[in-house]
Amino acid sequence: MAAPHHARPDARLHLAGFFGFGPAYVWSEAERNDVYYDFAAWRRLAQTAERGLFSTLFLGDSQRLREHLGRITDHSVTGRPDQLVLFAHLAAVTERIGLVATLNTTFTDPVDLARRLATVDVLSGGRAGWNVVTTDNDWTGENFRRGGEVGHSDRYRNAEEHLGTVEALWAAWPEGAVPGSDAWSVPGALSPVVRGARRAWPQLPPSPQGQPVLFQAGSPRRAATSPPGTPRGSSRGTCSSRRPRRSGARRAVGPPLPHEPPPVVPQTERRAGC
Repeated sequence: MAAPHHARPDARLHLAGFFGFGPAYVWSEAERNDVYYDFAAWRRLAQTAERGLFSTLFLGDSQRLREHLGRITDHSVTGRPDQLVLFAHLAAVTERIGLVATLNTTFTDPVDLARRLATVDVLSGGRAGWNVVTTDNDWTGENFRRGGEVGHSDRYRNAEEHLGTVEALWAAWPEGAVPGSDAWSVPGALSPVVRGARRAWPQLPPSPQGQPVLFQAGSPRRAATSPPGTPRGSSRGTCSSRRPRRSGARRAVGPPLPHEPPPVVPQTERRAGC
């Protein structure tokens, strides 16, 4: 069935540079293996993307070195640095480009993740984004003392609760409450977020964009048919990224979201020449 056409004569195309592995997109063509841990290489990547008018630098993630038959694989796409630490550095050497980190809800604590993401968002002037993902395999879980495969429905129920807690913490800061002001310091100015047995307090004020922009893989139509509990966006709007079925130009899918987040252009099969 053909996708419905939604006329958007005033729509603007935003380019997002997706680098699943690191500053060298094709690992076999990297001049040296340690380029993935060389900040100068990351800085060149971010500054080149910004100079090329890309809206976003979007990174993939992996939380364990990949193995085969008990041996660590010899390609250089493993051992990726912590993205939020990396983005804190890249925010200092860029001015406008958005920084989207792929972060896992299965093996992270929502209160800690909310603070870390908000920190990068505030310090960068409102340029952080979060690609919300889950993990089902047991070999990643072993790194967190949680071995064993996580079932599909359980993963998404956990992701829904995780995302809800994170966004509740971001939204809990009172409007206009600036640290050091009366609106912030009087008793009762800050209220805890209570979700089930969890009770936590907001720790940072919002950035100029309010909260980090949320991304998720897959098209809106696929998200609409996901199992109960699948995260389907947020009160602030969501961007979707997906690999198209054929190469060529990408287009926005579905009607515009209420807050008009930019359409995301994921990786293409052909590498753009520079």
